[in-house]
Amino acid sequence: MPIHQFDNNPAAAPIQPRPMGPPMGASGNLGPQPQAPTGRRAYPSQPPAQLPMGPQSDSGSGFNSQQNPYGQQPRMGPPGPQPGQPQQYVQSATVPQFGAPKPGPPQYGGPAGPVTRGYGLQTQAGPVYGQPPGPGFQTADPPAFGGQPQFQAGFPGGTPMNHLQNGMQNMNMGSGGIPRNPAAPTAVNLLQKPPSITDLDTMLPPPSMAATQSVSQSPHSLCPPSYKRCTMTAIPQTQPVLAKCKIPLGLIVTPYRTLQPGEEPVPVVNPPQIVRCRRCRAYINPWVQFVEQGTRWKCNMCFLTNEVPGFFDWDGEARQQVDRMKRPELTHSVVEYIAPQEYMVRPPQPVVLLFLLDVTCPAVQSGMLEAVCKSLLACLDEFPNADGRTKVGFIAVDSALHFFNLNSGLADPEMLVVADIEDTFIPLPEDLLVPLSESRLVIEKLLAGLPNMFRGAAAMQNCLGRALQAAFKMIVSSLSRP
Repeated sequence: MPIHQFDNNPAAAPIQPRPMGPPMGASGNLGPQPQAPTGRRAYPSQPPAQLPMGPQSDSGSGFNSQQNPYGQQPRMGPPGPQPGQPQQYVQSATVPQFGAPKPGPPQYGGPAGPVTRGYGLQTQAGPVYGQPPGPGFQTADPPAFGGQPQFQAGFPGGTPMNHLQNGMQNMNMGSGGIPRNPAAPTAVNLLQKPPSITDLDTMLPPPSMAATQSVSQSPHSLCPPSYKRCTMTAIPQTQPVLAKCKIPLGLIVTPYRTLQPGEEPVPVVNPPQIVRCRRCRAYINPWVQFVEQGTRWKCNMCFLTNEVPGFFDWDGEARQQVDRMKRPELTHSVVEYIAPQEYMVRPPQPVVLLFLLDVTCPAVQSGMLEAVCKSLLACLDEFPNADGRTKVGFIAVDSALHFFNLNSGLADPEMLVVADIEDTFIPLPEDLLVPLSESRLVIEKLLAGLPNMFRGAAAMQNCLGRALQAAFKMIVSSLSRP
């Protein structure tokens, strides 16, 4: 390594070291030596092999050339000069000369120069504030007030910054404009407004199978969610999987629902025989399979094969062959069967409508009782009473239970009060639930005079629980009688 000797005087120049002699080759002749570049360390291009320790002579008599792959002795200092050239000395790039300024960033207002990093590596520094940029450095004009900065293609990271800027603009986080999945539920503050029931129809996942995969390939093969809807889109295969997902497995079935405008009515089927599986009692549907040349059908629930009845292909009344793929049982997922006599143990039960009315002081003074009575009086013709067997009854509830005798032979309704709510009983089981068609006049008189009957009510509490128990007893007793 070069040795520097310094004087006490800072202005004095350093004493130059004595140059070492050129290394000798194996034969003792001077070989061509490479020229070391200025500002870099003179290191060989490849690491030397392991050399024996100990002093070596300048003549090379004690040096084995086979141990040195470069054909020369290892040297500790800079290489010697070439023949016919003046001697040059290499100065370390990282050790500054005595008295020279230390390298660092340019001063404020000074010119921007290269910055040396490591072994003489130079990088281009950015422009100093207030000075024009140097060659090779690209900048953009400053944006106007309120505008977005523009980056040129040559700016480092310009393209990723543009992508990031566009993504942030599309998110629009300040105005809540994050793209929302239309099928996702919407948060509703229940203290301000009730939830919208219609939002449940907008969160339907797409069906896992197409309607064209059914046996009839009918577009009505898939059941609409308004009639039947499952709480899960996929059924777990085992009970542990169901317990892990923490989602209740249930099926919501809505038969005989009210049709909305524009909906097609449910097909009504009145076959000579209702075709069902012999094992699981599943009805024949669009998702069964016909096997054995169409003479048997395979249940899609238990996979048992059943016989196909003859009326599926032959109309006995018209005495002609029919296409089974046009039957409503195979084209529609929702049908209504007219049950034959074998499905009836007894005649169908009549419709029973029992109304519980709040007649406490707040309900009367707020006008709720009068509004309910007027609404029921206007809707008597809309009650389901096609067969004329619909039964109607009323119970007024405050701190006691008020029953009404609505026998068709009475001119005015009679009120029966049960004040003992600890042991609730039915005072008159026969005439509390009466047919609507027979006692229509008595029912209209009751609804018209009920608000005036409790005009001076002072009770503030009602026994709704006891009223429900009494209503249950009345319905059960009416259905048990023929």
